[in-house]
Amino acid sequence: MMQMGLLAGRKKEGKWQRQKKNEKISHFPHVLDCPITTTRTTTTPATSMSSITYFHGDLFSAPEGAILAHSCNCIGSWGGGIALQFKKRFPRAHKAYVDHCKAHAAAPEALLGTCLLLEDTAENSGAVFRIACLFTSVGNSSSLARIKRSPQDVIIRATQESMTDLGRQVDKGVTISMPQINAGLFCVPWEETEAVLRGFPGPFHVYVFP
Repeated sequence: MMQMGLLAGRKKEGKWQRQKKNEKISHFPHVLDCPITTTRTTTTPATSMSSITYFHGDLFSAPEGAILAHSCNCIGSWGGGIALQFKKRFPRAHKAYVDHCKAHAAAPEALLGTCLLLEDTAENSGAVFRIACLFTSVGNSSSLARIKRSPQDVIIRATQESMTDLGRQVDKGVTISMPQINAGLFCVPWEETEAVLRGFPGPFHVYVFP
């Protein structure tokens, strides 16, 4: 069930690093605070593996109307990595996410394993997307965070549960676009999350940095 309707975004062209002349929103890879290795393909798009197809490039170049999923903490912070890019492009969705977390501030762990599905218009293009906030960790990786990120096994279990919750809210067979969720600030090797996704029908479009 859609929980909000909102607005904003302009699709970028060319290579990942190229910016339009007046583009104020910048892109950068996940800022990692842990040593991890992620699996990347070498073609665009790559060969479909089960229900997962890999693309080199920008998640936000997905077609208008796409579902953009990313892993979130339960304390209302999109402060780094790909989450920060969501915050810049979708400020109304960010506010709805923060408000949702505030409503559960007394017990943020109650959000773990759930999915908040929002609709917003990208701030830099006007394209409308649905945004799936997958609550896979209670806290985050910031050294200033009062609540730290969850252990890896908890994140993996919450990923499975939040994907199940997302499945209840969308039509069967709809494509889910995402980065390599959990593999950035949550420090979970991508292969672990990929194994979870293979248990779902998908299809999934996973965007990786070139």
